[in-house]
Amino acid sequence: MKKAFISIVLTLFLISFAIASLNVNLQTTVDSANSEEKVCCKIYGLGVMMKQVNIHYRLVEKSECEIPEGFVGGGREIVDDEYCEISEECKPVCRAIGSRSEGWYDSCTNKLIEYANCGREFCGRSTKGYCESDGDCMEGGCSGQVCQSKDEEEMITTCEWRDCYDAEEYGFNCTCVDNKCQWHIRRRVRALTIGQVQEVIKIKNKLRINQTECPENCTCTGSTIKCEIEGGRNMTVMAGKSGNIIVQVKRVNMTTNVTLYHHSGQVYGIFKNNETKPINFLPDQVQEKIRERIRARLENQTIELDEDGIYRIQGKKKARLFFLFPVREKMRMQIDSETGEVIKIRNPWWGFLARDTEEEAEDEEEQEED
Repeated sequence: MKKAFISIVLTLFLISFAIASLNVNLQTTVDSANSEEKVCCKIYGLGVMMKQVNIHYRLVEKSECEIPEGFVGGGREIVDDEYCEISEECKPVCRAIGSRSEGWYDSCTNKLIEYANCGREFCGRSTKGYCESDGDCMEGGCSGQVCQSKDEEEMITTCEWRDCYDAEEYGFNCTCVDNKCQWHIRRRVRALTIGQVQEVIKIKNKLRINQTECPENCTCTGSTIKCEIEGGRNMTVMAGKSGNIIVQVKRVNMTTNVTLYHHSGQVYGIFKNNETKPINFLPDQVQEKIRERIRARLENQTIELDEDGIYRIQGKKKARLFFLFPVREKMRMQIDSETGEVIKIRNPWWGFLARDTEEEAEDEEEQEED
């Protein structure tokens, strides 16, 4: 009887010891998993010709950077930590698998936000011709899909239109980066704070025709307002047609329906969605931007500021078709009033076959005619 009791006690002790050891091992495994090494993981999809697309970098546990079994159309690999930038701001990130888009993911939680066709990419081409400033670069090709140097022969392309050529829609500009003409993401400007907006949009700062109170540093006479602006320049605001107003600086005019304000030498506008933004580039500065990009003198030029804060410029320029026949080529351009960036230049479909007649050459031709 005593032997049987001792055997039972010993058996229970051994069982308890085994259970305790198992719990310790499980806890060690959990702790090890929880403290798994974090790595910077490069995640990408694969497009045409196995080209890596939609590349982004995430700081994840090492096991998450391994390619799951059976996964196709993309890849993951561990890279240097410097590629991973930790940000408190969570943003939607597009991820594509193969030729099909999977949708938008939260950059912080890695969770799928929305299944949508977000995998399309801008497909413009860059020649990376030599440049020293943005003015040395231009859009070429029949559909404006090529970013090239003005010193290069204009690229001849086929004349079909594809949505992925739309640089404005994708937020790209043809600019000079590292002395190479190439498509580059358009820069953004920080929005005004609520306090700044409240200071700007006071009634006394509003540029209204025939108003009783004249803005600071302005003189008002009948339907004309003259204000001193940054750089010691003078701006004149006049009544236009159909409710428009005309803004003139250094003899260059622009028209707009946008509500304008003048505060501390700076001009502001209230644009779409009631957003107040500074107008950092006024007509005379827009004219300089046009001259940087267009070699010929524009005829019948109009500059209009729209509700998106974009200057829309139209005009006709002298050119030579096939370098021989003189023609008038219609030109349209868009310039951001806040950043001064040239967003888009549009010429006729046959524009790539014509060469601008530069202003100096025009003057010589006119003298010969006289």
